[in-house]
Amino acid sequence: MARILVVDDEADVLEYSCELLRALGHEVEAVSSAERALLRLHRHTFDLVLTDFSLPGLNGVELARVVKKQAPTTLVGIVSGWESSDQKEAVEQEVDFVLPKPFTLKDLQRVVEAQLKRRE
Repeated sequence: MARILVVDDEADVLEYSCELLRALGHEVEAVSSAERALLRLHRHTFDLVLTDFSLPGLNGVELARVVKKQAPTTLVGIVSGWESSDQKEAVEQEVDFVLPKPFTLKDLQRVVEAQLKRRE
């Protein structure tokens, strides 16, 4: 079981992601902005942060940079419906993994388990 912080400003997507991760047996916290995520990261340790790319304020990549600076062992993944392959490639350089939207339970399980094993 991993402790995961999910960040998404779309309530339905946030709830869906959290439900799937809980179904996989993980402890999950949810926030709707990068700024709220940073407050949680100051108070708690997470194994993984799963964030949307497009957020109000700081975007997902900017959040990933701060997380990596403050908690280098925390894995960070970006979830997005990519506008272009160039955008996706640029983001992949900044984070541990990317997960395209829409995703299924199996997609999420495959990516999260692979990342957590890599962290061990």
